[in-house]
Formats: sequence, structure tokens, C-alpha cells
Amino acid sequence: MSKSSVSSLTKLLDEVLADAYGRDAERFLFELAIQFLNGRDLEAACAAIAAQAVINPSSQQLELVFEGAQQLLSVRKHTDLLATMAKKEDLQQILLRLQSGEGRAKISPKMLQRQPRIKAMSSPLIALPNLTGIQIAQTRLSPQLLGVLNEFLENPDQACGIVDISTQRQLVITEASARMILRDDFDRLMEEGLEAEIRRRVAAATNLRREDYCYSPDLELFTRLNRELEPNNPQSRRELRWRGRARDGSWVEYFHEYWAIQDDLGLVYHVGRNIAFEPIPEPVAV
Repeated sequence: MSKSSVSSLTKLLDEVLADAYGRDAERFLFELAIQFLNGRDLEAACAAIAAQAVINPSSQQLELVFEGAQQLLSVRKHTDLLATMAKKEDLQQILLRLQSGEGRAKISPKMLQRQPRIKAMSSPLIALPNLTGIQIAQTRLSPQLLGVLNEFLENPDQACGIVDISTQRQLVITEASARMILRDDFDRLMEEGLEAEIRRRVAAATNLRREDYCYSPDLELFTRLNRELEPNNPQSRRELRWRGRARDGSWVEYFHEYWAIQDDLGLVYHVGRNIAFEPIPEPVAV
């Protein structure tokens, strides 16, 4: 995107922003879009403009509602910027969710206090600047798998993974999944500068089988997913919410987008990208 294009779009948004003065939720969206444009992230800017926004004065919460998962993801990856703007607007938190009611992500100014002190990085899109690698279990790397791994490397801020359907074994997981995997331990380890330990724990998640962490009744959801996904079809994707047990024994509800790939030997894999996750009470068996 050229500098002149960004300048023109920013100027247009500035004019609209002036017209929206006083309408707090609308004003916030346009300010957010301008910040994204300044960072050369057109996708996030478009997602912000298309979102619906509601401010609840009593709870000091701003709710941003998105039509699709990709729009939510493109905005959510700017955690630091959202937390900064929440602090500026004196908001307790910003809630990102889909129109369907699926998938939620919460951003609060407190997240700024947890961030480790790091040198400025060249890319504003990487939320975990020193955790951009991929952990891979011992497996055969086919051209199809390499294509997905390349996509992961191009989007180092996204929490993604690959599961072998035949064994239900986790083969690949991105280091951006660290916060989702380690939960409360993540902030402590980052503050102590123990990035090697974070990588070690993320690597330990490879080779786990779904039955090791997924709530047993929800395993049937993945069986159904096998029937619904057409391998190697970019248009064949499904969003799925399921429950699992975290490393610390607590329970979490995960919301992922899935698609399937089939390699040259006929092996099929689930590729997943996390959209949101939140703690839940321990499920009660029926």
C-alpha cells in the first residue's frame, strides 16, 4: 500500500471522525482505523470500520462486534494498541466478539503492565516479538505441510496448530500459542525473561493427542468435522467451539477455525487457528 494511498485514506477518516465527534463508540472505531492505517495494516483498518461498536458507561466496557472470524483476528492481533486506547478512553476492557455470539476476546489496560520491556521491533503486527517460531514433532514434511508452515511463518502472531487425523496427535504448534497454553504462567515467565522455558513448554504440547486435553464429550465434534471438511479446498472451513483442560488443571473454552489438508501419501490433517479462548467452570458430566 503506497504512502499516498494511506495518506488519502487517513485524511478521509479524519474528516469522518470530526463528524462523529461526541458519538464515543463510532469515534473510537475511526480512531482505531486511523492507527491501523498508520501501521500499514489495511485489513485491520477495514475490519474496524465495518465493525459495530457499543459502549456501556456503567461497566466502562466497549464491545466490538464483527461479522466474520477473520475480521476479529485481524484486529485482535493488535493487543498492545487496543490496550493503550482502552487506557486512553478510561475503559475497563474492550470485548471483541462475533455477531453469531461465538468467540470472544477481552483486552484491558492491565495487559500493558504485564508486557515485558523489549526493544522496538520493525513489525507492529507481532504481539510476541521473540516467540515467532514453530514447534514441530518428529514427522514427515510433505509439500502440503510445508505450504501450511510457510503460511504460519508469514503470520507469526497467530496461534495455530496441525493435528494428524489418523492418530489425533498434535504435530505442529506455533510459539504464538504460548499465552493460550501457559495461561497465567505466561506473564510470569515473560517478566522473568525465561523465553527458553516458554518454548520448551510449547514444544511439550506437540505429540499430545486430543484425548489428552479435550473434554471427552467434545471429541465427537472433531469426528463430525472430519466429515464436513473437504481437504485441500481453501473454501472448506469450519468454526468450532470446544472445551479442554489447561496445563494447570483449569478448564478453558476454545474457539477455532479449522480446515483440512491431504498430503501426497493420502494422509489428512486438521489445520487450526485460534480465534478466542476463555476460562470456564469444570464441565459437569451428563
